[in-house]
Amino acid sequence: HTIFNYRLLLTDFVIPYLGDTKLSDISPVTVDNLLASLRENGSPKTGRVLKASTVNQIRMVLSAVFTVAMKKHIVNENPVVSSTPVRIDSTSRPFLDIRECRKIIKLCDDLKNKQVGRAIKFLLLTGLRRGELVGLIWNDIDFRKREVKISRTVFRSAGKTYTGTPKSATSVRTVALGDKAIKILSEQKFCAEQLCAANRIEFSNLLPVFMNRKCGKMNGDYLNNTFRKMMKQSGLSGMHIHDLRHANASILINEGVPMKVVSEHLGHSSALVTEQFYIHLFPDSLRITAKVMDRVLK
Repeated sequence: HTIFNYRLLLTDFVIPYLGDTKLSDISPVTVDNLLASLRENGSPKTGRVLKASTVNQIRMVLSAVFTVAMKKHIVNENPVVSSTPVRIDSTSRPFLDIRECRKIIKLCDDLKNKQVGRAIKFLLLTGLRRGELVGLIWNDIDFRKREVKISRTVFRSAGKTYTGTPKSATSVRTVALGDKAIKILSEQKFCAEQLCAANRIEFSNLLPVFMNRKCGKMNGDYLNNTFRKMMKQSGLSGMHIHDLRHANASILINEGVPMKVVSEHLGHSSALVTEQFYIHLFPDSLRITAKVMDRVLK
């Protein structure tokens, strides 16, 4: 999935601007001009405005290209290193707090499509990526040990759906399940068995955990669109289903779960990655330091 996305970033955004330029002729100023053009003018194909984070991801992929080129002695230096990343305004993005997470659970319970409601709640409770959830089969669930094994992901690229390995080696992991997650899976298994019976298909542990009406994999885009529509109707517009993963991580961190444990739970490559991405999401995070000092020195 990551390889597909990186290739698309190069073909859709970098090559239209720099495709005719020799690697040796690309300077830090050239890269800065590319990033500025992408930020101001958007996609060269569609004109769609690009987020600062997307532009910085393009910068990261371009840097990887030059790193390889240096190893192959094609160029002597990486001009991207000396270029300037696009500034991200972290205050402009809304984040889910605990109160809003509780509201989401209530909204899911009220959804007409109960299976989608269970899928959304399961994402919030486990911190799984959307593709990891869609890729789950019943063999991945161990009700006795109360855990789920993450070993595959489902993603779309160039209009096609693929099943592959998770994002990185550390993304292959086992996630513990609490009472609420177990209850969701128990209800979902009953639903899956009913769907199989309606379609005259024998239930199997090789079938998807979250299904469409024909017992195939649930459509990840449909799941996200339903989530966004639900959030907009409830007054929480601008949210993406991946924000459930952010919320899961932030709750764990703010409840005192060690960063290394959270990192392994999410399948990150290191605890540093977790800290950089998630510790700042809840406004309560900074207040915890003050409360600790008040308690210790009272």
